[in-house]
Amino acid sequence: MILIILILQIFEYQGYDTSYFGASPLNSDWDGTSELLNIIYLNTFNVNIVTNWMDMIALKNILSCKNKLLVVISPEKSYTYLDIITIKSIFKENFSILIADEGPYSNFILEALNIPIAIDSLNFININNSYIVNGTISIDNREFQIWFAYASPLKIYNYNVCKPIAFISNYIVGVECNIDKNISAIIFGDGSIFINSVLRERSIYNPYRQIVIEIMRKLLLNEHTCVFVEASKYWLRLMSIDELLKQNVSSDKIIVSLVRPIRYLASSIKNLNDVFLFPSHGTSIFIFVIIFAIIIVLLNLNKIKMEYRSGVIEKETIIRPSIWEITKRICRYIKDCPSECKAQKLSITSRKRCLNYINNINNYELDKKISLLIQLILD
Repeated sequence: MILIILILQIFEYQGYDTSYFGASPLNSDWDGTSELLNIIYLNTFNVNIVTNWMDMIALKNILSCKNKLLVVISPEKSYTYLDIITIKSIFKENFSILIADEGPYSNFILEALNIPIAIDSLNFININNSYIVNGTISIDNREFQIWFAYASPLKIYNYNVCKPIAFISNYIVGVECNIDKNISAIIFGDGSIFINSVLRERSIYNPYRQIVIEIMRKLLLNEHTCVFVEASKYWLRLMSIDELLKQNVSSDKIIVSLVRPIRYLASSIKNLNDVFLFPSHGTSIFIFVIIFAIIIVLLNLNKIKMEYRSGVIEKETIIRPSIWEITKRICRYIKDCPSECKAQKLSITSRKRCLNYINNINNYELDKKISLLIQLILD
């Protein structure tokens, strides 16, 4: 019963004390993209934070979306076959894409949506032994000088529909594609240009913030565009005490959170779902089945052990006669044995005389028979 309650708590656990690693829009720390999400909210009211792509199919407003925008910043988990099928079904026509990623996972989306761009993932640009390098981004004749961090170059497969818009030295790190009138994409080989640490300074002189504003103007066709912000491909983490305090969480809630074991167990099990590519809560169910099976096996083993012990005790109680009983049985087979040794009840004196008599027998054949008889009695 305790195990079942624990599993159910894991299923229902929606921790106010959890966040995500990396460029998740749900991460308000320096490496998250919650500030980017805030800028998107300023430009449109129809924003969908995607924590599970399968859940997006059930959204009623998808069919009514005439225009869609997909935003993906440095995902840290691979896309499954079902994810890709869902993304292809949602973004069939009239869509635009903003992808900024130095890793390999966004290439699955680019390939699925037939965008003729590939990210040369993890082939980070190194200039003068530094991965923090200066570059330029040009959008609608506006040029921005910014710093890139661990940027990967891009490969263009069709220059008729795609043009470079960002460079680090001679490397292409940004591309704008217009597949047709209804499909457009802006791709960067670096997600760090959209994280909180560079966007939080709300100044007209902040080039990173100005770049985001210009991109939103190009990709958001109108305020009714449905925006889908990737949030499903980041690892769950526990928030620090400082983060909880910044979120205005009360001190008593923080203390309760820190001492609850379910907090640590739930985050670990949810991350395991993606390690083993299980569906939602799949790992929890799998672990529950394994633990339940182990408990059943242990109970059965304990039952067998108890039955064995009970049988041994019963056997010892039933077939193990006393030394006096053995003496009486031996005397029944010996003609010269004193008659008092064959009596139903033996006094202490009689018992001693009978034992002395048997111990003093010198007849070899008789000794042999007595030994066999004792063995038969004990067995």
